[in-house]
Amino acid sequence: MSRDQTELIRRLQEGEITDPVLLAEIATEDMMFEVRRAAVGQITDPVLLARIAVEDVAWEVRQAAVWEITDKSTLRRIADNREELDLVRRSALWRMDRISKEEK
Repeated sequence: MSRDQTELIRRLQEGEITDPVLLAEIATEDMMFEVRRAAVGQITDPVLLARIAVEDVAWEVRQAAVWEITDKSTLRRIADNREELDLVRRSALWRMDRISKEEK
């Protein structure tokens, strides 16, 4: 990983990049999964998060998106997808459980 990529990840993790269009571009188009994963943590658009959680090629990025999703029906679809990696499916179930507990 280059210094530029490491710096970009740091800036994303510290919330220094806030432009939603730029975040979406980084989260969906950067070549390095580590950079995409860091960008996902700053995204608030539920439709984009759902798309990333289902479509990204890296399970690490899909899992990061799952952790940000708050819609239980979206999480249920991910958890019920038998073609999805077990770790991502379990993350969706865990997230649904956390949301349910927060609602009480």
